[in-house]
Amino acid sequence: MDPKLLRAAGRGDCAVLEALLLGAAAAAAATPNQQVAIDVGSGQQSPLLLDAATTPQGDSALHVVAASGDGEGSLRCARTIYSHAARLLDRPNARGDTTLHCAARAGNAAMVRCLLDMAREEELAGSAGRVAEVMERQNGRRETALHDAVRLGDKQLVDHLISVHPRLARLPGGDGMSPLYLAVSLGHDHIAEALHQQGDELSYAGPAGQTALHAAVLRGAEFSFIYAIHVTQE
Repeated sequence: MDPKLLRAAGRGDCAVLEALLLGAAAAAAATPNQQVAIDVGSGQQSPLLLDAATTPQGDSALHVVAASGDGEGSLRCARTIYSHAARLLDRPNARGDTTLHCAARAGNAAMVRCLLDMAREEELAGSAGRVAEVMERQNGRRETALHDAVRLGDKQLVDHLISVHPRLARLPGGDGMSPLYLAVSLGHDHIAEALHQQGDELSYAGPAGQTALHAAVLRGAEFSFIYAIHVTQE
């Protein structure tokens, strides 16, 4: 990736980003301390520039901006990048993370909403089920963005994700670890209770054949919550 493009995306500097995209930035060899791979040649148009440009971790410019912030500048950059290369919305990096994973992991709630708005626009334009498709993308650990929000302990973000697509709470992640099991094991009781209200098809799965009930007992969670999990699992 062109270092200038990377810096502009990371800073949320939309003016510089737009200038680089419109001017088709020339490629230059990456220096060791920059640790940026440049896979593009001079003269390429902006969609190809964005599509081919990646960091060593496989992050696109949209990954970079999604993880960097959710201020107005970052949101504008995300919109600009998307307008030039919409396919980057759920393209995975080397770890399998999509832009939604990156935004959720960083706790960038406004960016999460922005990315989901993009998916919703595609759905309205005729791509049926696009929002669900983007939200159910799993990374290399077989986890969705909901797992990242739970691990962060951000209840508002968790609430937003499951309000848009409740099915996320029913999908186990890597090692069979469901969002509920993860919330209970990390002691995020307020999140665990919110997830527990998601209905009969909620996943209680945990690693090595365990369930959220095992995690609650091991943590010494309040009896009322343990009882609620037990009754629901029964």
